[in-house]
Amino acid sequence: MYAWGPTGSGKTHTISGTDGMIHRSLQHMFDHGKEMELYISFITIQNERVRDYLKEDLDQNGYPHRIREANGIIYIENLEKNQIFNLNDAVFNLKNGQERWHRNSTMMSDLPSRHWHIVTIWMEHHVTVPMGKKYYSARLDFIDCAGSQRITRQGASSVREAASINRSTTTFANVIQALIHRPCHVPYRDSKVTRILQHSLGNNCQTVMLGTMSPMECDVAESVSTL
Repeated sequence: MYAWGPTGSGKTHTISGTDGMIHRSLQHMFDHGKEMELYISFITIQNERVRDYLKEDLDQNGYPHRIREANGIIYIENLEKNQIFNLNDAVFNLKNGQERWHRNSTMMSDLPSRHWHIVTIWMEHHVTVPMGKKYYSARLDFIDCAGSQRITRQGASSVREAASINRSTTTFANVIQALIHRPCHVPYRDSKVTRILQHSLGNNCQTVMLGTMSPMECDVAESVSTL
């Protein structure tokens, strides 16, 4: 589930607000998925660097979380996954992660973000069968995308950061277009964002895009772009 739109248009509130999609989805899982084991992870990507916000050590030795692939499965090294047993556990983990967010001020709003925020709910289910046990797993990704406004309005603190924002958002858009116009090459590897989210964009996944728009006149172009 992706929230896409310019900074200040309501992406974070829609995804992780008090009555946002994360809370609603988790409440449904705990009400109807009694036999599942649930885990939560929370990362951000900025300047093509991955940071784990469920780890207490914020230094993290210079962002050591490398993207790996084994047996067709893409994963992040040393990713912290905390088991959650009820909605309060999930809220506790999210609040701890949110408190560790490294937010940089921009010209757009008081608390904007030039990061991609990814909260993942990992679901595991074990079923006993005559030959032993079967293991089922699934994941639900909630992505608060980086602001889609033009680079000149993002207030990036460096040329490198501006280029990184443009690269991730452009690659994301290119991947979506490639998936629409199959068969053709899908450039998942052009950005860490799309590489990590590859299984949430193609294959047998179900993808939901939430477009958020600002009522401000200065954001008309971004609103049209979002649509």
